[in-house]
Amino acid sequence: MRLPRDLIDSKIDALVSVLPGLLVGATGAQRCAELDELTASLLEQCHPEDREHVRMRLGELSRQLGMPPA
Repeated sequence: MRLPRDLIDSKIDALVSVLPGLLVGATGAQRCAELDELTASLLEQCHPEDREHVRMRLGELSRQLGMPPA
């Protein structure tokens, strides 16, 4: 089932709030692996035309976390 963009954005907004706390103490490789898994999951859930938007939003999140973009 594909989710509308606004629902995907809500999920990403929630990640912005909680992910930094969840990744405390994680190594750089663990952070990247977690973000890769989240990216794959969200890309599966979104409509094909929204994939670039999802990648852009997750890129912003990765920069906030001091990580290379996913």
